[in-house]
Amino acid sequence: MNAKNFFLISLLLLIAGCGSNTPINSAITLDVNLGKPDFSKFQVLELTGEGECAGNEADPCLAEAKFRVTESIAANPMSLIELDNPVKEIRGYNKQMKFEPGNAYTLKYEVIKTNPDDIISWKFAGKE
Repeated sequence: MNAKNFFLISLLLLIAGCGSNTPINSAITLDVNLGKPDFSKFQVLELTGEGECAGNEADPCLAEAKFRVTESIAANPMSLIELDNPVKEIRGYNKQMKFEPGNAYTLKYEVIKTNPDDIISWKFAGKE
């Protein structure tokens, strides 16, 4: 078979396959709940942070969470913090981290306000 015939047969097979109603089998499965960890696995030991703060670039609001976990869990620390008001920016670790039982952890966040008059209150792993 010459190159021209090979190309035409390959093209026809490609076109025929594109119109097929055969479902595509996925090689990987995406966990849609990856962004929302199971808060029941977190034991919050202490939450500290400023209630009234400047919240600007030079003087951001600070939030600190000390916690343990009851089971091994992987979570993005940014998915563990919730704020009651919209903010301009939350700074913290933005990557998947693994937390193990038997250890105490501390995560720190900096918050830049949208409105300087807002008073920021926050939750960590669903706890105030």
